[in-house]
Amino acid sequence: MKINVKQWQVTVAAVGMICILGVVPREGIALDYQPVVFSPKKAVVGLTYGSWSAAWWQYVLSIPSSNNPLNDDGSDTTGGVCGVGQLAGPVFFLAGSFVGSATRQCTVPAVPLFIPIINAECSDVEDPPFFGSNAQERRVCAAKLIDGVDVDGLEVTVDGKSLPSLGYFRAQSPDFKFTLPDMDNILGLENVTSGNAVSDGYYVMLRPLSPGNHVIQVKGACVSGDCAGFSQDVTYELTVAGDDDDTNGGDEDADNQ
Repeated sequence: MKINVKQWQVTVAAVGMICILGVVPREGIALDYQPVVFSPKKAVVGLTYGSWSAAWWQYVLSIPSSNNPLNDDGSDTTGGVCGVGQLAGPVFFLAGSFVGSATRQCTVPAVPLFIPIINAECSDVEDPPFFGSNAQERRVCAAKLIDGVDVDGLEVTVDGKSLPSLGYFRAQSPDFKFTLPDMDNILGLENVTSGNAVSDGYYVMLRPLSPGNHVIQVKGACVSGDCAGFSQDVTYELTVAGDDDDTNGGDEDADNQ
């Protein structure tokens, strides 16, 4: 095959200009986040963002409404609510809010932090618009809800520095089983103790923060469709307890992302 040298030179020059301007393929976007946040396109500590989102929902749904971190309006200055239901493991969950904007104090270990920016779920035990009788219906239902999010309005700041291009951090979970307290649960259902669900939303998995004080702020809003009017505005004033020799396992996974 005959190669057109001039055309090849133009092509190389164009690729070089793309690199200079910082325009990268979609899959490469997350490389810019590596110092702060794990890539949303790869597994972190063995699970994808979607699978971690399922684990996050299983966590919050299992906790009674009376001390659920989703209902923490910030009046608990001890930080105890954010530790409710947390298991000693490779990731710590921070919650959004069912009670409007909130500023919360929390002590966390030096492990990856999984945080919803804005999210929703559909299950086989709720009423429409959150109902899906089978896995496919639940996937469509959850996606439709999150399609109403104002992507350009998503915000995550870590110690005053904003994370860009948060539209790439959308993830849908696999279909998952969950358990509920039989009376006092955040879905407001009586005598329902289990179900199946799919979640969708925007999340970040932050790399372990250095020991000491940090501030994380998360904002998101749904502006159309069945979730219109739902928004998140949560500030976490964190104290990171200290280094954990085992937490670097998350970094080892992310180095391959």
